[in-house]
Amino acid sequence: MTATPPPAESPPDEPPSMTSGTPAHTAGGWSGVSSYAVVLAGVVFVALKSLPAYHETLRPEYDELAYLDLANDMAEAGGWRSSLPRCLNGEYREANRHPLYLLVLATIAERDPGFYQRAKLASWLIGLGSTCVLLLIVSRISGPLGVVLVA
Repeated sequence: MTATPPPAESPPDEPPSMTSGTPAHTAGGWSGVSSYAVVLAGVVFVALKSLPAYHETLRPEYDELAYLDLANDMAEAGGWRSSLPRCLNGEYREANRHPLYLLVLATIAERDPGFYQRAKLASWLIGLGSTCVLLLIVSRISGPLGVVLVA
């Protein structure tokens, strides 16, 4: 008589996100389309709430003048090609203003009154793009509810 081996145990049940390779929030009923729709709604909400601040000032004041002046100086000194080595070699002596933002402004810098409006628009677009990236990351990690809470 030979003994029959006991039946093999079935593996423990795992959550759908672990077995299917999809994020947990899509396994719970949220599709990718609805997640992107919530991200888009969050970006539109942030954009509409920030527009009044964009139109609030028509002339540069206080620290904005220094940013515009330094961006013009960087543009006149050669832009990215000369300013980037200056920043890495320690020749950039400005301790109060981050050079990356000034280098971005230097790409659109000109000594005319319209530069302030272009700089404000560039700053607004950078902020909106950063918000979009943040909301997409939050959507991927925690789903549409996380996007709503962050927005």
